[in-house]
Amino acid sequence: MLTVKELKDILEKYPDEFKVILSADAEGNSFSPVSEVEPAMYVDETDWFGYVITGEDLEPGESHDCLVLWPVN
Repeated sequence: MLTVKELKDILEKYPDEFKVILSADAEGNSFSPVSEVEPAMYVDETDWFGYVITGEDLEPGESHDCLVLWPVN
């Protein structure tokens, strides 16, 4: 799993004007531009799948530990 620091290290090598695009799956069957970024708490169910809890759905004592990159579509 990529951390913010690792992502920053990767991104600093590229021009600020580059777009950020998400793949819908590991096989690259479809792609979408990133529309927004949101802090969340990630709950993993397996090594490759999980869900996020955002905003008002966080329980007292829970905190953000990830950033979600939301696609346009």
